Amino acid sequence: MSKLLQAGFIRMKKNYVFIGGLILSFLFIAGALINQKIESIQYGHSPILDNFLFGGPAAIGIILSVLCSLFVGREYSDGTIRNKLIVGHTRTGIYFSNFVLCVFAAALMYLMTLAAAFAFGIPLFGLPTIKLSFFLVLFADGLFLCMAYAALYNMISMLCSSKSHANIICILSAFFLLIAGMILLQMLSAPPTISLAELAPNGEIAMQEIANPQYLTGMKREIYQFFYDLLPGGQVFQLTNLEILHPYRIAMLSLVITILSGAAGCFFFNRKELK
Repeated sequence: MSKLLQAGFIRMKKNYVFIGGLILSFLFIAGALINQKIESIQYGHSPILDNFLFGGPAAIGIILSVLCSLFVGREYSDGTIRNKLIVGHTRTGIYFSNFVLCVFAAALMYLMTLAAAFAFGIPLFGLPTIKLSFFLVLFADGLFLCMAYAALYNMISMLCSSKSHANIICILSAFFLLIAGMILLQMLSAPPTISLAELAPNGEIAMQEIANPQYLTGMKREIYQFFYDLLPGGQVFQLTNLEILHPYRIAMLSLVITILSGAAGCFFFNRKELK
């Protein structure tokens, strides 16, 4: 597998999608910081750098869907996988070498977003106020999240023989996960009460607080919260907003996604008929 990784790293270093992904990851955070600085001058508010430290996975999830599907899918279109098998490499080795390459790309993009946050954020907004211990926990959460994205996209790309089909499925999956996370966030953010305007007999409008029927309680809330922690899209919003109820649980759930995706992908790839 070391030879597969060595060849893969050489190939990735020359890959324009990978290089472009690193640049886009950096510019995503840099642009957000500059735009926020302009708005803070216009409207007179003073944001802090903490709010931008872990927004990178929101972009990485989409960028990585393009990179993994094209990088791995090219092995099918070029016949590289068949050639690797002919020279004696195992299917398991081929699968996990691509997984390591995708994780490497994801981790590097993640570090690029943090580099942009510090390079632009400190001059614009000053030093972050977040505690180092909490920063390290969130850093690990973001890293495991990027790893889970890489595992999912690698699985899709390795099981789909068509590079274009893999690209479409990966991109749609990225947006589906984000939309699902947004829906769960809205449902969990519903307030326990809402204000209802009523017209009194004297013609005055009176405001009355009533229970919100959309507010989640009990076991139902626990289930929605679990899926909000489980789905990569839900984790993206938690990290971006720095509103994480279970920082250790989401890291473990990302690891579970990574392991299950890798195991399932390797299992079916070993039984896949290669043309």
